[in-house]
Amino acid sequence: MKKIALIGYPAKHSLSPLLFDLFYTQETIDEVKEEIEKYYLRKPTCSREVKIGNESYIYIIKEDSSLDEAIKKIREDNEFISFNITSPYKEQIVKLLNNRDTSTQEIEACNLVQIDREKGFILNGYNTDFYAIREILQKVISNKSDALPKKVYIIGAGGVAKAAAYCAKILNLECVITNRDREKGERLANKYTHKFISLENFRENFKGDKGVDKIVIYTLPLNINLLSNDDLKGFSLIEPNYKNPAFKNGEGYFYYSGVEWLIEQAITGFEIMTGKKVDKNKISLLADLIKLK
Repeated sequence: MKKIALIGYPAKHSLSPLLFDLFYTQETIDEVKEEIEKYYLRKPTCSREVKIGNESYIYIIKEDSSLDEAIKKIREDNEFISFNITSPYKEQIVKLLNNRDTSTQEIEACNLVQIDREKGFILNGYNTDFYAIREILQKVISNKSDALPKKVYIIGAGGVAKAAAYCAKILNLECVITNRDREKGERLANKYTHKFISLENFRENFKGDKGVDKIVIYTLPLNINLLSNDDLKGFSLIEPNYKNPAFKNGEGYFYYSGVEWLIEQAITGFEIMTGKKVDKNKISLLADLIKLK
């Protein structure tokens, strides 16, 4: 049996065990719908045993208030081959890594660790949030037929905002960042030669920007009422938070939910962990089913 973990605190709300289960299942859609219903009722802390090729896998939530203790437990169990990292450990884990992919090195945050036990206990870090936001931004751009230049507005300066800022730089998109902690926001903006605007001046600046197609990436856990539905009308809003989203679809803007973000980063993550491709046609249907909950 090969084990994969999710480390965080809190973490029991995570949909990751459900996604791992469903990404590789051979069940019919009706059976998948039934399993999703069961999941939301019982909220398990692990997936079912999943057969991938000749190997059996299980995905386990390990909620721990100490990152060091969580890593110690995984090190002691040789069946663990990899683990995901969620809040509040995405930045703390970086100092424990032996190797980092380019996105982890650049963003200084990591949400996936592959374990190499043949060399002892070597931790190889990846940041799949970067891959998620890149896929979503490319989707946003391709879905818009107008010729207006795209401009990204990032609200927040935490780990996910760092991934978004790096991605905007890679895609050569003009970008504005705002954050309550001015020093932290300016540091992120300066790293990628983006522009920083204070929270107090953000809305006025946003409304005053003309001749651009605006893409807002809202990374805060709560709605601070920075922008109204009218401000966002006709533009695109990306929100990574799927647990308690501050926004919703159908309000006059193009909404890309936290479930879509979660699924995009999970696709990359699960493929790294298992070495097996997932069926993206099935995944798009699963996204629609999960969003209905």
